[in-house]
Amino acid sequence: MTTVVRPSRWIAGILVAFVAAMLPVLGLSAPAEAAACQAGTGVTVVVQGGGINATTCVPGSGMSALDALQRAGYATEGTARFGSSVLCRVNGYPGNQDCVNMPPASAYWALFSSSGNGSWTFSSSGVTSLTLGAGDWVGFRFGSGGAPSTTPSGPQPPAPAQPAPAAPAPNGGGSGGGSGSGGGGATTAPDGSPTMAPGSTPGATPGADPSADPAADPSADPSSTATSADERDDETRATSATTDDGGNGGPWGLLAAVLVIAGVGGAAFVVNRRRQSGV
Repeated sequence: MTTVVRPSRWIAGILVAFVAAMLPVLGLSAPAEAAACQAGTGVTVVVQGGGINATTCVPGSGMSALDALQRAGYATEGTARFGSSVLCRVNGYPGNQDCVNMPPASAYWALFSSSGNGSWTFSSSGVTSLTLGAGDWVGFRFGSGGAPSTTPSGPQPPAPAQPAPAAPAPNGGGSGGGSGSGGGGATTAPDGSPTMAPGSTPGATPGADPSADPAADPSADPSSTATSADERDDETRATSATTDDGGNGGPWGLLAAVLVIAGVGGAAFVVNRRRQSGV
């Protein structure tokens, strides 16, 4: 019985990686894409004529115009006299030419190139002599020598620079909490000396509520102020009276004085009664 040995998955993965790494060495490249190349990634091939109007990206660099056309997926034919250096047919078009000598000037594949600057340049070189780099465009248009109608656009311009943020105003600007116009009335002059904000009262504490002191608030009620003054006078008189009494001994000194006077009066009364009685 014969046993069939199958390679494991890791061996298959190694083989795939090896083949991918050998593609550049073998002169092969990634497949073309039906769109213009990203900036600097390959050669953009434009073909117009014979029912074809296509733009294809061929990844890579350092290729001839003929290589780029073939890598884009087109079949090409040269002439019997000049070989592949003179392009006669693309995908079999035109089929009515014998492709022996040079095609007629009214019906041939004109060759153009561009660096992506928005304009085409007619190439006097053959398709095998014109070398293209990444970011270049190559155009093939059948007719009497007109340029392709597709505009060869270059890389996108860089984004506009963002404006720099505005520099803060000196001394913290007007939005600060202590030195600006909203910080309670006090600001700082350029020389460092304090100044008063518009509408502030000289001598008042910055940020203080003027209603806390009736004298600082001109809108305070006069009667309220007068009542407060009378109450302060009453308190002053009461304090003075207490102080005077305290200087004479206070309530105990007054009681002692009353007792002394009562005692002296009582003794005088007793003496007087004795005298009247003849005792």
